[in-house]
Amino acid sequence: MKRFLIGMAALLFLLAAFEFAGEKISPKDSGEGGARRGEAPGETPGEKAGGKAPVLPLRTLDGTELSLADFRGKKVLLNFWASWCSPCREEIPHLQKFYRRHGGEIAVLAVNLTFGKENPETVKKFVEDHGLTFPVLLDREGKMMKEYGVVGIPTSFFIDEKGMIRRKYVGPMKEKDMDKIFRQMEESSE
Repeated sequence: MKRFLIGMAALLFLLAAFEFAGEKISPKDSGEGGARRGEAPGETPGEKAGGKAPVLPLRTLDGTELSLADFRGKKVLLNFWASWCSPCREEIPHLQKFYRRHGGEIAVLAVNLTFGKENPETVKKFVEDHGLTFPVLLDREGKMMKEYGVVGIPTSFFIDEKGMIRRKYVGPMKEKDMDKIFRQMEESSE
């Protein structure tokens, strides 16, 4: 029995080592579809790197209707999140810092999954408590989430000036990760 348990522990260790062994999962590392740790390749038309980003309109906390089409000509970081999500709460301060530094050149749009456990009042309190100044959009029925094929949160999409998805990142990011991905986008478009 003891050997069996040691063998199982060794197997689990090896599986974990393969999961976290390096950033690159896919042989493609051009920033145009290759997945890395934290990223997932697209499966639906809306989420494929190189695919056109869906432009469904959503309302902000103050009722203003916004669509991705309103930001054409500007790079966009589109982030899906919820206030009850621990990794999202960890990431939010980094989004705010990134927005403070790059808000003039890169739009940050946070799509809150406002259904189930979430409601506009809790979102508003969260936004106020954390001093968020970027637009927070409310996905009340999960339509935007479905259109982008979001399964887990936080999930972020990096969209270029032409409205094309260049990267998808699943999991919490730090400000330096956001900088790195936009820098890679810039380098790959030269």
